[in-house]
Amino acid sequence: MGPSPFEVAQTIGNKTAAAFQKSEDSNAIQKILAEASKSGNPEDLNKAMSKILSQVSPERQPMAVKYLQNQYEMLQNKQQSDKKRQASINAGLDPDLDPALQKEQYKANQNRRMLDEILKKPGSGKPQPGGQPQPGSALEDPSLERDLRSLSEDQLIAIQGVPGPHQKPAEQELKRRQKAHTEDRADERESKKEVRESFKDNEDFINKTYDQYEDSLRKEATLEKMDDLSDETSESGVINALRALGMEDEWLQNPANEEYAKLGLDLLGGGTLQADYGSRVLQSEFMVSQKRIPELRQTKEGRKQIIENYKAMLLPSRLKFERMKYYLDQQERTGEPLPHNLRGKILRDIQPQLQESYDKFKQRNGRYKVKEGTPIDANAVEKYYYMAMDKKGKVDQDKVRKMMEEDGYRTK
Repeated sequence: MGPSPFEVAQTIGNKTAAAFQKSEDSNAIQKILAEASKSGNPEDLNKAMSKILSQVSPERQPMAVKYLQNQYEMLQNKQQSDKKRQASINAGLDPDLDPALQKEQYKANQNRRMLDEILKKPGSGKPQPGGQPQPGSALEDPSLERDLRSLSEDQLIAIQGVPGPHQKPAEQELKRRQKAHTEDRADERESKKEVRESFKDNEDFINKTYDQYEDSLRKEATLEKMDDLSDETSESGVINALRALGMEDEWLQNPANEEYAKLGLDLLGGGTLQADYGSRVLQSEFMVSQKRIPELRQTKEGRKQIIENYKAMLLPSRLKFERMKYYLDQQERTGEPLPHNLRGKILRDIQPQLQESYDKFKQRNGRYKVKEGTPIDANAVEKYYYMAMDKKGKVDQDKVRKMMEEDGYRTK
């Protein structure tokens, strides 16, 4: 007769209880071992094992010891595995990757850290010629070579020592800069050469303009003093002032002498006045102004005319110097060469002022158109009188009348 249902149920219950008890024992043992292992102290681990064995009957202790050893090894393996996994995570690695792939990932991370250190150094973010810095890391996308232009040369050199796809672009950027630098140096040398040649081409004019200007300053100071004292200056005082300008007594005593007039004109303008004013008749007009000095110096108005005549002769020196100074300052500021024909350019620049001055001078000392029917006055008659005077000092009255009528004066 077989076992009763009750006995079968009891047997099954006993086995289930044993299995349950075994599971609980195992969990308890793992818990005690885990707590002891956390401390890392061998004594704590020995105490834990002793505690477990003390609760096992002697006949079962060999089995328990073996079980403890297995559990301990499993625990150690798990702890080592957990440490390795955490270390991988801390190192920025994927803990589930194959070790060979983790190694490659580690190298890549190391390279990235090296690049980050390089990019933190001074010089990053300063655009180089030909490019602008991009937002974010300059090497996030190595294909963006324009981003490398925001780095210094030292950074580019350092980047070439870090393995990766950014090495070639960094090398190319360095070569581009070296080429640009070489070209800039060549352009700079060429520019300096052009500047030197422009100064050489204009050297005589620049030196002469400086000399004329310095001389004109002295002469203008004399004229200003003469102008201030025009009410008190006597005829002899006017002569003394003209002597101070450099006029010789013989020139002043022979105003009709063409050679003396030419010498006086050269004295005032260094032989360039006619070219500066662009007039071939300036010499004859200046001669008239010289001839009129004996008459003009007798009155206050006449003495002012003498001063104005000489100032007109000195004006080009001052205007040329002021305009030349403008071009010299411009050259120093920009580094560009001087105009090839500096004198011609300056004369074109100051032509309106020269023309205005010459018109007034001509009106005082040369033929000058007036409104038709203008009545004659003593000053005009005197001017035309000297214009009609020949080398011997004789005056043709008919010539005087004819010139005045041609210029618009009513003589009858």
